Amino acid sequence: MTEEPRATDGGIISRFPSGSGLWLLLAILASGIFLRAWGISDRGLWIDEYGTWWTIAGETWGDCWSRALEIHGQSPLYYLTARLSVDLFGFSALSLRLPSLLFGIGLLVLSYPLALRLFRDRRIALLTVLAFALNESLIYYSQEARPYAMALFCVGGSFYFYAALLDRGGPGARLGYVLTTVATYYTHYLFGVVLLVQLLHLAAQRPWRWTRWRPWIATTGLLGLMMLPGLWQLRALFARRQGLDWIPLPSGPLAVLEPAMDLLDPTLLGAVAAAALLSWVWRREGRLVPPEAHAGIVVLWLAVPFLLFSVLPRLFGINLLHERYLVVIAPAVPMIYGVLMALPRGCALRASLPLAVFLCLALSLQVVPWLRGEGAFWWFFEHGWESATEKLVREHREGDLILYRTGFVELDEAVRGEASPATTEFVEWPILAHLPTDHEFRRSPLPYSATPQMTAHLDSILREASAASRVWVVGLELHDPSHQSSILRWLVREAQLRHAMRVVERRRYGVVHLVLLRGAGPRNPMPPVPR
Repeated sequence: MTEEPRATDGGIISRFPSGSGLWLLLAILASGIFLRAWGISDRGLWIDEYGTWWTIAGETWGDCWSRALEIHGQSPLYYLTARLSVDLFGFSALSLRLPSLLFGIGLLVLSYPLALRLFRDRRIALLTVLAFALNESLIYYSQEARPYAMALFCVGGSFYFYAALLDRGGPGARLGYVLTTVATYYTHYLFGVVLLVQLLHLAAQRPWRWTRWRPWIATTGLLGLMMLPGLWQLRALFARRQGLDWIPLPSGPLAVLEPAMDLLDPTLLGAVAAAALLSWVWRREGRLVPPEAHAGIVVLWLAVPFLLFSVLPRLFGINLLHERYLVVIAPAVPMIYGVLMALPRGCALRASLPLAVFLCLALSLQVVPWLRGEGAFWWFFEHGWESATEKLVREHREGDLILYRTGFVELDEAVRGEASPATTEFVEWPILAHLPTDHEFRRSPLPYSATPQMTAHLDSILREASAASRVWVVGLELHDPSHQSSILRWLVREAQLRHAMRVVERRRYGVVHLVLLRGAGPRNPMPPVPR
């Protein structure tokens, strides 16, 4: 790979490479688009995607707006985009995931000008695009019908225009910065942390002078005003925070690091870093990045969200240390790989060592297993709600009771009888969406987890089940016995031991299990539930 000249002005930054560099860039982009599009409609929806489906399934766009505000932790912006896609192309897994695919491809295309703007080096920018194209997290979120791909695209745009303003960009750059930063916030409120990252970087770069800070104060004030309406929904979410906290608090210092390690992929990062260091020490040519680069932005982009989300559990008692929330740092990760691969200069074989290590490990550990159908880019287990519901419809009899655990944390509200009609419909949507419109199935929710607060409700559910001649138990059941979803196993076991019910049939559709229980009958009275 020939070394490209460094970008030293706005004109060069805005241009793509020419000649062989352009063809190489196009080939990398085509490969990344292929990976994001391949197999996107082959798998059924998983539980969070059913949440998206329910939100857009109302009769009107106003229903979509109100459902997003009442149930979700994000504003309606993404859900309106998904509704538009489904209205245009009809409902399918592909049309529901299409916005994420387009935004994921958009972020991939944006990665070259973004890296060039931040690092002022075409070699780093080109290798960064390669890292973006093969990044497992970014591919996954491009295939999921959730707001994250859209939020990541907006994050990339926000940092691009922020760096442009640092390079004395004009009114267009300032308008782009305001719009993309506000869109980031309204796509996913937690991603608003990018504004804090940028303000901290700005404070570290600029000494206090009124004439230099005045435009930034005005811009930040405008951003604050535009973000103010979102505080209404955030206030409602904060009031419900304990009921929505599905992530257990970290049990130790290493547990705090796990979500970040999932995004950084320490095996791949360590191998590439070691190869880069070896090649650089061998030749000792060049520097990490040009002196005029904005590399500090990437460092803060990685560190600030992680540190902030580490402190929040201690302040508010709610844990946000999960890869799904820390994914705001995901675009910064391939930039680190781009810098490491570009560290050794020249065309010698040893200068290509980090690139060779990255390609070998990324292809062998991620791309090839996925293309063989092993699901490396598909992090959730296969769900089979449609197949399980079809089985219920075929074999349901009058008087049957259906106990379901769909996996939404709001299940506990439904069990306690505190859920609104919208919340009740939301938690049972994976079943309800596939039932006939004229169904008359008796359904009762199971708790999200078997906490001490749910003990009395579980006893009541067991007594209700014992009074029915047949009981269907359907829900998520992962392979890990310690997982909260093991409540299904607990319920079936207790129904057998306490109420002499017997298992007539067991079926499994991915991680959705379906169990048919038959009651003991009138000649076998039910023993009392022990207290």
